[in-house]
Amino acid sequence: MTHPHPGRTVLATAAAALSVTGALLSAPPATADGAAPAEVSPHAAQTIDDIGASGAWWVNDLQHFAPAVQARVAQLLFSSQGLDLSSYRYNIGGGGTAVTTSARAA
Repeated sequence: MTHPHPGRTVLATAAAALSVTGALLSAPPATADGAAPAEVSPHAAQTIDDIGASGAWWVNDLQHFAPAVQARVAQLLFSSQGLDLSSYRYNIGGGGTAVTTSARAA
């Protein structure tokens, strides 16, 4: 299986290792009855293949910016020089009850 973003697997593994290390370093010592802290496997239990974000309505205003600015925003969101998102969600909607600005309604 190929991963479109192999660096994410490494990043997820590193994040997991750091969280485990922090927990182990701050864990209380074994109790007097000989109970030791649980051992944690060094092997990844899961990988993250894709990651996305949600931004609601701010992109409505982006249409008023120059194409170069729009392209820069796209680069910051979706390229490896930026956040490297694989998806972006735009206002799926929550009903729009009592929304007075039509551009903000779902």
